[in-house]
Amino acid sequence: MPDKSLFPKGHWAFPVLNRDRQGDPDCLPIYCAVGNVLTAWEMVEEALADLFLEFLRIEKRDMQHDILRVYGTIENTTSRAAMVTTAAELYFRDAWGRKEIREPFDSLIDDVRTSAHRRNEIAHGKTGWFQEGFRKEPTAEPELATLGFLLVAPNYITKRNLMYRRPQSVEHLGVTQSNYGY
Repeated sequence: MPDKSLFPKGHWAFPVLNRDRQGDPDCLPIYCAVGNVLTAWEMVEEALADLFLEFLRIEKRDMQHDILRVYGTIENTTSRAAMVTTAAELYFRDAWGRKEIREPFDSLIDDVRTSAHRRNEIAHGKTGWFQEGFRKEPTAEPELATLGFLLVAPNYITKRNLMYRRPQSVEHLGVTQSNYGY
């Protein structure tokens, strides 16, 4: 069966920080983009909640509200996605083992979980102006590389940063340990 992902291969790869990557000359486009991403993400979360209700077959409006209140006490996407998966298993019962039902559902939930990580990178990122001096060759005069504003990981989040700064080179920035830059 072909890949059922909603996204093309490599869609979730980190945007690599290097001197060829230009940021924005102004921080406002990044702030607007962050707001757009977070709004779009909440629409994904609401769709997941609607799917949960649909799988539970709750028809009474007041009951839907009550169940959504309980569902909303779960504070992370991974746990809510597990609840939706369990509700789907109950909804489909014996048909749950059929590939044509299970594979597209699992692919959707995997995409939601993966995109939740990207959402967190953006929501918990910081915007900064990046430029640095570097040498194209060890004996050459220093040059200044200006990248502009980028959204990068804050330095305290271990999983989103390298252990050590990359050495300054033509390929990599030496000014941040962030694994990514938007």
